Amino acid sequence: MINPEFLRKVRAEREKVARTPFFILVWGPAISARLGAKRLAIREHLAQQFGADNVVFSEDDDPALQEMREEMGDRAAEYYQASAADVVFVIAESMGSITEVALYESVLAAKSIIFVEERPPERQGFASQAYALLRVEAVEPEEWQSCERIRRLCLRFAENKRLEKYKLEKYKSESS
Repeated sequence: MINPEFLRKVRAEREKVARTPFFILVWGPAISARLGAKRLAIREHLAQQFGADNVVFSEDDDPALQEMREEMGDRAAEYYQASAADVVFVIAESMGSITEVALYESVLAAKSIIFVEERPPERQGFASQAYALLRVEAVEPEEWQSCERIRRLCLRFAENKRLEKYKLEKYKSESS
């Protein structure tokens, strides 16, 4: 049997990590589009673990985001959002999301997963070349129905990135 004190310490450490401020941006097709519901499913799944106010769509109906878009335009606003996010998940199945990935590749490189519909090499097109430096996950057409693997990958990736952020902040505070 495992010592209860060990389990208490494990839970306490997990709680510390869970309190680390962490922000997730989800880009993809409009909610009304064919794959928009999957984007919403990813958001809802992540919100259970990270809090609904920490999982954002660029087009959210938030006064601060709207003001930013009106003041500087979508391109600059989305750059700042991608920079501020700890992770970015992209369903690259709309012209907007493909463009976002191409424009902000350097910002997304270490902190994103790009989900693309699985296609044979001869049907991949130029957009697939824009993702050469990014983590890309091909999604089978059937997976878009359940979205289970996608949600699981997003959650694991975000949890690992949050842990990395926590460890870095802990190291910084201990070294100062």
